Amino acid sequence: MKIKNPKKLFHVISAAFSLIIILLFSTIALQGCVPADTDMGKKDTASDDAVDKDTSITTGDDNNTEANYNNTPQDFSIQLTYSTGSLPPPYNYSYSISCGPGLKGSFTYQEGKSSSQDKAPVIIDFDVTMENMDGLYIFLEENNFFRSKWDKAEPVVGGSYTVIKISANGKTYEIPPDSELKPEDAKMIGNAAQYINSMVPEQARAEIQKLQNE
Repeated sequence: MKIKNPKKLFHVISAAFSLIIILLFSTIALQGCVPADTDMGKKDTASDDAVDKDTSITTGDDNNTEANYNNTPQDFSIQLTYSTGSLPPPYNYSYSISCGPGLKGSFTYQEGKSSSQDKAPVIIDFDVTMENMDGLYIFLEENNFFRSKWDKAEPVVGGSYTVIKISANGKTYEIPPDSELKPEDAKMIGNAAQYINSMVPEQARAEIQKLQNE
């Protein structure tokens, strides 16, 4: 068969061959892009998962810190009672501070009774912090307050005295008046009394001071 226009046929064949090459490379390129996008998606998902896991770990640590921060038993409570002793009215008075269980406290002030009148006690409720309850419990534990036996000394008759009562872990510990204890133990009672008194808000103290000045 005789080809009338060889140049034209050559151009047609070249164009067709070029089109085939373009389509072939386009197909290869598209096939190569799918795994790449899929991998990227997997990497992003893995990265998001890692962030979520890190967030969960951080949150867990915070919760654990908060849970472990409260070192006191759930039933821990303490009551401090102070009395001026046998001072004559109107100089004699007594008060008690109760804290726990939980983060609640109360201050009860009883003014000295005279022969002419009996005044009702003044009760002021207040909140205590977990830090204070933890610190108090640790102080009591380190100074061996959780015991039933205390060495006594010759009691001071008619003087002021401080009594502390503690409840923790299902047990109750009633400490004798500091006026009946040896000096070193009486000093520990005084230190504990200072700590407990410091837990009373200033506003409550001011109210009691006002009553004492009337």
